Amino acid sequence: MPKIKLAFDVGNSALKIAVWRGGALELQEVPLPEHLVEDDAVTMPHAFSGFLKDIRKELRLPAGPAALVLPTSRCLCRLVTLPKMTVEQLEINLPYEFNDFIQGDVSQYYCDYAVCRGAERDGGEEDGEITMMAAAVERQLIREMGRMFSGAGFNLRSVLPQQMALIRLAAAQEKPECCFIDLGRQSTRVILVSGDRLQAERQVPVGCRAVAQAAADALHIDVRLTETYLRAGREDVTGHDLCRAVYDQIAVEVLKVVNFYRYTYRQNQLQGVYLIGGGANIAPLRRAVTERIELPALSLADLLGADGADEALLPSCACAAGAAMQEEARDA
Repeated sequence: MPKIKLAFDVGNSALKIAVWRGGALELQEVPLPEHLVEDDAVTMPHAFSGFLKDIRKELRLPAGPAALVLPTSRCLCRLVTLPKMTVEQLEINLPYEFNDFIQGDVSQYYCDYAVCRGAERDGGEEDGEITMMAAAVERQLIREMGRMFSGAGFNLRSVLPQQMALIRLAAAQEKPECCFIDLGRQSTRVILVSGDRLQAERQVPVGCRAVAQAAADALHIDVRLTETYLRAGREDVTGHDLCRAVYDQIAVEVLKVVNFYRYTYRQNQLQGVYLIGGGANIAPLRRAVTERIELPALSLADLLGADGADEALLPSCACAAGAAMQEEARDA
């Protein structure tokens, strides 16, 4: 199989791109035209293909196979344990593991899996059982994304959930335990990975948009303008008292998840956390989270093994980098 050296992560406001060129990782974050993507869904497929085609020319992106990271709202990803069975039996039974989460008939969904390695410290599998990371996504979505990227000259050969992109990122550097805190626009997610499996995950419905709204209320300006100020790191905005109140709210919710993990997995060896997402570049928010959970923010550059990559783009492009990096490492 050809190496995948190019990966995309489509957000609501920006397209994140990771590409390997001659062993060096290049990252790009390109703002999306307004209303092109809303609630993690492409609203104008033809325009999106045209946008991708322009970006391909502008950035001189390589031809060949590419990977796409799907947001958590568009696919399901979970750790499951099943009795040992043949591949044919697994293909029949795996979709029913998502019965409680999907809408419509299971035949409308494509399911895939990655078998986890042997027993972990939490007791592992019983004899006759197998544990895997399983994912389900609507077949129609896969077809639509394939057509849009194909129209721009890209061949999607790998489509994976954000959780798997982060698992691959950790596995590429053989990290036994990782805690990712995604400080996103609409929400904050805590993803705890142990080895090649997802140990815990929680989404908190408070994100950087709430910070921007607090600043807009305080300064009596448009929220889109305060979002720009936050990205630029303007201290008169990021340091406002109303913003600090939101930082603390996010930090408290993150602490609850981390403490639950520590309590559930008493033998955990968490040494720090990886802050990803656009909010990771807001210095007061970083401090609020790390001080509250009493764990340092670890270097994403070290995790990626990519010296020279734009450090300002590492947090927002982490999932895209994980998708591209794993394929490079696995096929090298």
